[in-house]
Amino acid sequence: MTRMDKNFYDAFEMPPGIANALAHGLCDDPFCWLGLHAVAGGVVVRAVLPGADEAEVVLCTPEQQRVPLQRWSAGQPLFGVVIPDGQVTTAYRLRLRQAGDWSEIDDPYRFPSTLEVSALASFCAGTEVHLHHWMGAVPLTLSQRHGYRFAVWAPNASRVSVVGDFNQWDGRVHVMRRHPAAGVWELFIPGTVAGQHYKYEILTEKGERLLKADPMGLWQQSSPSTATLLAPEPVQMVRPAVAMDRGFTHIEFMPLAEHPFEGSWGYQSTGLFAPASRFGDWQACRRLVERCHEAGLGVILDWVPGHFPHDAHGLRRFDGTALYEHDDPRLGHHPDWDTLIYNFDRHEVRSFLLSNAVAWVERFGFDAIRVDAVASMLYLDYSRKPGEWLPNVHGGRENLGAVSFLQAMNTVLYGLFPGVATIAEESTAWPGVSRPVHHGGLGFGYKWNMGWMNDTLNYIARDPVHRSHHHGELTFGLHYAFSENYILPLSHDEVVHGKRSLIGRMPGDRWCRFANLRVYLGFMWAHPGKKLLFMGGEFAQQSEWNHDVGLEWHLLAHPEHRGMHSLVRDLNGLY
Repeated sequence: MTRMDKNFYDAFEMPPGIANALAHGLCDDPFCWLGLHAVAGGVVVRAVLPGADEAEVVLCTPEQQRVPLQRWSAGQPLFGVVIPDGQVTTAYRLRLRQAGDWSEIDDPYRFPSTLEVSALASFCAGTEVHLHHWMGAVPLTLSQRHGYRFAVWAPNASRVSVVGDFNQWDGRVHVMRRHPAAGVWELFIPGTVAGQHYKYEILTEKGERLLKADPMGLWQQSSPSTATLLAPEPVQMVRPAVAMDRGFTHIEFMPLAEHPFEGSWGYQSTGLFAPASRFGDWQACRRLVERCHEAGLGVILDWVPGHFPHDAHGLRRFDGTALYEHDDPRLGHHPDWDTLIYNFDRHEVRSFLLSNAVAWVERFGFDAIRVDAVASMLYLDYSRKPGEWLPNVHGGRENLGAVSFLQAMNTVLYGLFPGVATIAEESTAWPGVSRPVHHGGLGFGYKWNMGWMNDTLNYIARDPVHRSHHHGELTFGLHYAFSENYILPLSHDEVVHGKRSLIGRMPGDRWCRFANLRVYLGFMWAHPGKKLLFMGGEFAQQSEWNHDVGLEWHLLAHPEHRGMHSLVRDLNGLY
């Protein structure tokens, strides 16, 4: 088909500066101009095709007619053509020649938005708990074309593009559609497939270009690489009933979300929705939980909604502004770990975190969520000196947004998943941590008894000749043992950083150390509260825990260590 000069000029008839913005990937409303639009006398098709020497529109008609696209300006990637009446169609493909070879692609700008208004409204209201169903990269089929729909929250960005293997990481190619009321950007890219790498290229209000991993990504590269990968569609996990008729009933994993720094042990996550790739692909996490269930074990997951690291590809100033965190460091910076604190008062952040808790249970089948560092979330002055924190609206030190968020999280999890449990690592005397929300509590099922742990470990480490002066360290826990639903924890924090292993804390010679540890574990099993023992403690590992090496299983060749192992099994049986 041939074109008339009039059609050429009509194809680029638009306000000043728009064509240039489109050509350079700077337009924040590309769907207004790219794709197919009605004009006087027909329709216009426009496309941005970097690297194309020439291009055509292929009409999806029996004749498969081709209409040559015209270039806006020499050297520019913007193409367009007006197709006269009588040949109007909403179904077409783009055919382009690059380096001498012709290929056909689908135009992402011919597909409509597929985001539901109600879901966007719930997200903005802070009540969306299934954000992982529709935000991030979701496999989708539209008009018989398979691909992925991308959606990301970046309300203060001037422009957001999807960049990846499928477009040579060129931010001009796939500029996203803005939903202004929600601050969400969206784009369906046909032809994208599982395994391809991608990020979001964000143009800030100040003109800075940021490359960010997908906050909702299910599959992330391991450090030091930082891209997100397109994942196959996850299937909802069915959580079978757990048999609790022998030995330990549950195992607890330290955080499994993707994290850049190995030494953080997962407690500083940049990919909150993605199982860490260093342990295998994201599907391996599902298989692990399934195998535990088959063995009759429930699975507890450590979860960290209290803070996140500064890494540039992560959530920090995601769209050039303090989006997930507070802008004021007196609220947004954590002095203990040099991390950033989530803004629990922001509705969209609440939806993000609530959905994340739901996703770990729904996608992977975890039976319990243990929330790390709850005390740091509850108190605005946690680890801060006077003048380094801001009081709440009542002048107090309680983080009211965090309190409300934790109550919502517990309400949601217990409401959606009968039989699930939530556990708080909370080290203060905050009242009602494991009291139901409707009775004024935080709503957790259990609370770690940190006071019991510290007191009794101090006692058992003393030389017996001095213990008579410190019996209160053993007995004090009984004064409050029934004020909460307690778990008695001997955790990883107690066998690192020079604190020594459990057997290493015991006084006396080798015989005395083993005798002391046996007595201590017997006391623990007899004390009110659920029991939690960090790996290696059950056979008296001698060295401190080292995340770079495995446990000292070879010690089971020695009778004392085999005996300790048998004792723990017998205590479980007795319990």
